Amino acid sequence: MIILAILLPVVYLKNMSAIGYFSIFILIFTFIAIGIIIYISIAIINMSPQEASQTYGIELTEEDRKYTELDWLMIPVFCATMMTLFEGNQ
Repeated sequence: MIILAILLPVVYLKNMSAIGYFSIFILIFTFIAIGIIIYISIAIINMSPQEASQTYGIELTEEDRKYTELDWLMIPVFCATMMTLFEGNQ
């Protein structure tokens, strides 16, 4: 309900060129979210599995940290996700 209340001004726009201002906020929030994800990922990498489990409530083992290969098949998934994030915000 709160999200719908926040989006209510968009419904009452008479001129659709003003929707670009809402797009700017969405783009800013997207970059903030990406930054938070990168920050927390780096923080978890620098912690021991026990510290990460206590701090963030995740089940992390030492085996989860053994990255020996890069999965190249996931690169198109990443690109598709990023394109859908920015597709309507231009």
